[in-house]
Amino acid sequence: MTNLIEYFIAGIKKYGLKLIITIVIFELIYIYKLRFSDYFATKKGKNNLEPYVPTPYYILFLIKKKIKNIIKDSIFIDFGCGKGRVISYFENEEFSKIIGIEINSNLQKYLYFKSKKIKIFIDDCRNINFLNEIQKLTLNKTLVLYFYHPFSITDINFIIKYFLSNNNKIILVIVGKLEINKKFYSKLVKNFSNNMLQIYLSK
Repeated sequence: MTNLIEYFIAGIKKYGLKLIITIVIFELIYIYKLRFSDYFATKKGKNNLEPYVPTPYYILFLIKKKIKNIIKDSIFIDFGCGKGRVISYFENEEFSKIIGIEINSNLQKYLYFKSKKIKIFIDDCRNINFLNEIQKLTLNKTLVLYFYHPFSITDINFIIKYFLSNNNKIILVIVGKLEINKKFYSKLVKNFSNNMLQIYLSK
């Protein structure tokens, strides 16, 4: 719980008090989901991962509002899905499939879902062989690629390049102050942006 307080204080400095208060209000609104484990720090896995902090419900609400009319029959891929809050939030949306990828095996116990359209991988999304397997599962589908800070921007750029190079139509969702490589702007158009969320569509 101490870590969450530290992140709360850091969030005020980074995003401003008004946004942080809105985030807290939405956390209280969604308390009925009973995902209390989200609020406790998790042991770091390999590669000195930062402690898991869930995507705020307010940000998920914004994402849903902005992409709801363009996601039908697409595939949602959560890179670094943590304890599965994002997957749980979008489970009943019109995605044909939801894929969660998490490198930290300590979080696997939280990642069980009844829906057959949800598939979880405990693997490293920087592994090209693994990305090739994901590509086979997602052929001819629009992909929603979801990233949440503190995801490495180098890794994000690598993954974006991979899917664009394979001629995938993508909806790119990035939460946090992360700037993608400018060379992608010729293939992507910004659909929405504020100081905590960016959404791009492939041209």
